[in-house]
Amino acid sequence: MIMVLRLLETEFGCLGILMKEGHPFCWTLEDHEKMLVDGKYKVVKKGNQIEIITPDGAAFFTCGHVKEEADGNILLGFKVYSPRYITDTQKAVSEFYKVVKNLKDEELIIRRLSCDVTTVGQ
Repeated sequence: MIMVLRLLETEFGCLGILMKEGHPFCWTLEDHEKMLVDGKYKVVKKGNQIEIITPDGAAFFTCGHVKEEADGNILLGFKVYSPRYITDTQKAVSEFYKVVKNLKDEELIIRRLSCDVTTVGQ
């Protein structure tokens, strides 16, 4: 199972963590205005890319540093310099594709980390 756990949404995008089989793999960054809704998606290998099947078409895991480069896709990176900028994106995508090279049909779950701040510290 692949999961995108969204951690922080700001005007600069939505920062999250890509999990594979319950283990953190890399950072994600999405355009908060064009990102996929939380839920379950089918993921398939399409040529050299991993395609996320959505009701509106397809999205992909791809390279990019800032939300404007996402365009409805999910950017992957190994380093975060701020909630608006991730790096080592080419390496993250390449390594991710190695991890899922034998992908057949897989499920992607996208969800937000939920924390009730009213109970923190009690």
